Amino acid sequence: MPIAELGRVALVVDDMSAVAKSLKEIFEIDLRVVNAEQLGIKAAIGNQGVELVEKVEQEPRLAKHWRGPVAAICIRVDDAKEINRRMEAAGFSYVQSVKTASGLSEFYYGANFYGLPLVIYESSGDFDHEVGAEGNLELEWRD
Repeated sequence: MPIAELGRVALVVDDMSAVAKSLKEIFEIDLRVVNAEQLGIKAAIGNQGVELVEKVEQEPRLAKHWRGPVAAICIRVDDAKEINRRMEAAGFSYVQSVKTASGLSEFYYGANFYGLPLVIYESSGDFDHEVGAEGNLELEWRD
């Protein structure tokens, strides 16, 4: 049976530097910035369950799927293809899939899952390292 757990919550912020600084000072949450130019955003990521997202384009394609300050609720699974198959069979289609240079696989359902912006991703648990690998993202859009 596939393992699934809450991996992180991605939050949209206007001033990533200020929020990241406060998270570090108050909660000792370490984040580092990754530029995702292909997506029109930059993200502050780490392995402590929080991701910050800031727009670098006026209206990134992903933004239409965000709900308020929540860009995504991200569920880590051990078999993303199998979970995606189950999601599709249940009537929930993804709007975007991503594969990083390190092989991290992610499916974004937008708000198709009961109005919640949902991501499933397959990771060894070192999300920070897997996302931070150099190289272009393999993207597929279905929206």
